[in-house]
Amino acid sequence: MQLAEFIEEFKDAITEQTMQNYRPLYTFDITPYQSRLRELRRQPFTSQSHCISGLVKCYQEGQRSAFMVGEMGVGKTLIGASTSFVAGFKKVLILCPPHLVKKWEREILTTVPYSRVVILKTTKDVDKAIEMANPEKTNYFIISRERAKLSYCWKPVYIQPRVSEGRRCNDMIACPSCGRLIVDEEGIPISPEVIQKKKLRCRNTIEKDKLCNSPLWQADRDGPRRYSLAEYIKKYYKGYFDLLILDECHEYKAQGSAQGYAVAALANVCKNVLAMTGTLMGGYSTSLFYLLYRLTNDFKKHFNHDDSIRFAQKYGILERIWKEKSGWSEDGASSKRRQFSSRIVERPGVSPEIITHLINKTAFMRLSDVAEILPPYHDIVETIEMEGEQLREYQIFAQTMQDELRKELARGSKKLLGAYLQSLLCYPDAPWREEVVTKRMGDEVEVVASAPALSKDVLYPKERRIVDLCLNEKKQKRKVIIYCTHTESRDITARLQIILQEKGLNVVVLKSHTVSSEEREDWVKQKVQEGIDVLICQPKLVQTGLDLIDFPTLVFYQIEYSVYTVRQASRRSWRIGQKNAVKVYYLTYGETIQEKGLHLVAKKVKASLMVEGELLNEGLSAQAAEEDMMTQLAKSLVESTTAKESAEALFSSCRQAFAESQSFIGHKMEELEGPIEESPEEPIPEDKIPSMGFLWDDLKEKITIKKYQRKPIHDPNQLVLF
Repeated sequence: MQLAEFIEEFKDAITEQTMQNYRPLYTFDITPYQSRLRELRRQPFTSQSHCISGLVKCYQEGQRSAFMVGEMGVGKTLIGASTSFVAGFKKVLILCPPHLVKKWEREILTTVPYSRVVILKTTKDVDKAIEMANPEKTNYFIISRERAKLSYCWKPVYIQPRVSEGRRCNDMIACPSCGRLIVDEEGIPISPEVIQKKKLRCRNTIEKDKLCNSPLWQADRDGPRRYSLAEYIKKYYKGYFDLLILDECHEYKAQGSAQGYAVAALANVCKNVLAMTGTLMGGYSTSLFYLLYRLTNDFKKHFNHDDSIRFAQKYGILERIWKEKSGWSEDGASSKRRQFSSRIVERPGVSPEIITHLINKTAFMRLSDVAEILPPYHDIVETIEMEGEQLREYQIFAQTMQDELRKELARGSKKLLGAYLQSLLCYPDAPWREEVVTKRMGDEVEVVASAPALSKDVLYPKERRIVDLCLNEKKQKRKVIIYCTHTESRDITARLQIILQEKGLNVVVLKSHTVSSEEREDWVKQKVQEGIDVLICQPKLVQTGLDLIDFPTLVFYQIEYSVYTVRQASRRSWRIGQKNAVKVYYLTYGETIQEKGLHLVAKKVKASLMVEGELLNEGLSAQAAEEDMMTQLAKSLVESTTAKESAEALFSSCRQAFAESQSFIGHKMEELEGPIEESPEEPIPEDKIPSMGFLWDDLKEKITIKKYQRKPIHDPNQLVLF
């Protein structure tokens, strides 16, 4: 029996079993929280109120950690601040990116009554703010991510022993406390180069069974005089804070990052945690592993700190690559034995089963849940063909690079891999700049491949397209943001600025050094008031927190390979208050590595959206393919035409329903209250299909269902929290 046939035959039983195992924690009863919600200075939307109430109930039911996954623009800052107030937390610590510190202060003061906000920059600020905390008010302490993780610089400490009068040994070092040579675990003396890289302690035995254990490093007085606020709070204020709010929590996912360790330190000393993000997952299952491990206690019951591969085996896609060793000089004595090497690589993709680690502590929201009327949003992928000399030189360059790369990989070397990728990605966008790839052979440098610099006086196909696009948008009085990935050594922003200015467009370029991160939002507003037509920047500069409603057209001129950056940067304009249709273009040259890269990004985006409840087959996600069996299962369940209403409540994020459509898909007759009038089966127009997406949203296909006329049993703006 095929999978689709199995689901079709047993879909009712599957739905019933799902509802028995996963009951909603929050059932839209806002009554217990209504009085506190009314005290807020700014009243949230209906769906925001349900999200706040659901998160509060999550804490009341004993959950220590909760996640708020909201599409960019749903008002996560307001929801986070309001949740802390409604839940009654008096001491709230907020960790956010540096350019959002002022925004958090502004949002809290305009939303939460009887609040006190302090921005912490030094350890003295921490002590003073806690000492002056008002127990009658809700006290908010805001720390930027950089101040939480960065500490003082250090340098090694050692002495060089004398070998004779006036002479010292430069190859050996000794402990300044005990005076003995510094050795490793095997008793071998350590060189000065080793101690420069890692903080060590002396392992010499000075008495019977007693180690010296003196630190072989100290603070560098010539460096910045600061101390990690995360470590300071962990050391001196354990258990003081009632709630830790992590804004843009996806940025703390890496295994060995300094900010990841800072978050782990703060999460362990705060009583409760609220993690907020617009992009929970980055396409790979392991992008969730360390986030869940650092923030949730129940996750640690199933996985250890080093179980990321086991986690990926269960919830992700792993590929084992086998390679026969070349030049094998030994045959089996009585068989055709050969030796193979293997390596494991994680591929984009995730099993829907991963939702079991989130379903009891996560609220998902879409932007349309908040705004009753939003303009259309379009992802537009454009493949542009190279021409003439540009095409010919690229093909020669690519073929030469591929041949050389294969030779290096056959030898087990990956030295050319990075150069191969960067050169082939960049040359089509900048054929007027020579590309030379070299490798070092001993003391000599050998040229592996090169592509000549073509004429700067020619507008190449992608440049002509961006000129036409910007001019057309200006005629419609629409401002444009152009995202360029390479803005330093392979910078193309200056050329784009000149090309567009020659066509009469007002263009500005934003770089990391143009303005400080704290002032970036005000800088953009000032440029808009000055009448710019086009803003060129690196997408990471504006990917989080900024509202760029004045730019309804966004163009990825070069592809960004971080799914977090792509999703965040593409939604800077489609937000509450936007009145124009939002168009996001992805420009790529056909038959190049750029096109393959876009396909990889699309697969990661699709996997990321699936965790948040969207199975899409349009826009950028349409570039992806290859669904695993569990994904097919989830999608088939969503497309089921006879799912029960309770399943709809389970899987729905309650997107604003069309007023005239109060249909409940396959609702059980005995569960309906009041008189029911059944109408004949009829096809529902595509634009009238209600949302089916708490786990899988925006799946709008023509289906045939039975329509029941009755009064709605809940508000169409409601949000389900599991």
